[in-house]
Amino acid sequence: TNTGGLWTPDELRRLYGVGGLAVARVDEAAALPDKILAFRRYRSVNRTFGVGMGTDTGGFNSLPGPQPGPLSYPFRPYRGHVLFSRQRTGTKAYDINTDGVAHYGLLPDLLAAVQRQPHGREALGLLYHSAEAYVEMWERSGA
Repeated sequence: TNTGGLWTPDELRRLYGVGGLAVARVDEAAALPDKILAFRRYRSVNRTFGVGMGTDTGGFNSLPGPQPGPLSYPFRPYRGHVLFSRQRTGTKAYDINTDGVAHYGLLPDLLAAVQRQPHGREALGLLYHSAEAYVEMWERSGA
């Protein structure tokens, strides 16, 4: 997750080569596809390839602000048939277009905005493979 410093290309090749998994940090919708797709160069043959999403800001990083778009509500996610409306907490209805990712409950909205970016669907495909890559990583570890 680059916590404590950035991974070097050699470290990422080794990480993916032994069956590990790296993550892209949460960012603006326009920047995320390129950040996720940049990991493709470290793909290892004969392994499920995925890129995770690092969402733990640790209180030190801000979450993305209002997203250009606009994202129209309600929206459907990259996969699935659920229809998402604006997230509500009490009487407040959040809108990623004006509120940004005000809290983690707006991550689906951010991913919907990513989906609408150039190469966004391709990037989400790698993100959606991260769960299987993660499970396979732990299976190989024997833990």
